[in-house]
Amino acid sequence: MNREKIEQIIGYRQEKPHETLQGIADYFKVSKPYIHKVLKNNNIPTVGAKTKTVKYCLVCGEVTPRKRKLCPGRCSYTYYNIKVNCAFCRIPFYRKRGQIKQKYNSGQYKNIYCSWKCYCRGQRDKRS
Repeated sequence: MNREKIEQIIGYRQEKPHETLQGIADYFKVSKPYIHKVLKNNNIPTVGAKTKTVKYCLVCGEVTPRKRKLCPGRCSYTYYNIKVNCAFCRIPFYRKRGQIKQKYNSGQYKNIYCSWKCYCRGQRDKRS
């Protein structure tokens, strides 16, 4: 092939570093080994650049460190500790996310009480 075609292949690789060799070969209608040979002879990496995977926090939506699903600190606390109100005394308190999910899945999620005392009072009021 001519020098102009080689320069086009090199330019295409520099514009799209994530493209595979097969993708470049399909674009220029040549074989994959030919693309590999051209890139190798011109000291251009034959392995495509890897895309960086990023995870976003489920609470605030910011990029999280080390591919976690939550930011450490406040977002983590907010996600795992849900603020609920007592069904009897209406005082807000925090309950673990896992406890709430477990109760909901077992069908016992009708009322949430802050203490055993409020639970007993709530049950007494239901009977009356």
